[in-house]
Amino acid sequence: METKNKPDDDCKAPVRQVDENDNYIPNQISAIDRLWNILFAIGFISYGAYGIYIDDLYIPSKRGGIHLSGESAWIMYAALICGCLYFLSIVVDHYDKRDNELKYYMFGKNVKYLGIGIAIVAIFYPLFQG
Repeated sequence: METKNKPDDDCKAPVRQVDENDNYIPNQISAIDRLWNILFAIGFISYGAYGIYIDDLYIPSKRGGIHLSGESAWIMYAALICGCLYFLSIVVDHYDKRDNELKYYMFGKNVKYLGIGIAIVAIFYPLFQG
């Protein structure tokens, strides 16, 4: 018997799995997915730290990208840390055997949207500087 959590429109919410005796079965995330998430987290932190170090954090885009420096680069680095937390929450969820996948899902979703908001602030911050 399975009970489903209410899925959102933008992502797949985790499905609570139980066995025939109604005992909770922890979710499993493949080793390759965990490795990729760890590599992305390390990549985000390293790329941001290097950009802060040289005071030129380049954000690529279809039309050439933008270069952020000073306070804008620090704000974007905060957004990159949110991305790092998102990827690491997936890895930690695999090793946490308690029945709280929905909490990790909600944390990841919230930190993702927080990071997007911070990134938008970082991009438009130079326009409003005095």
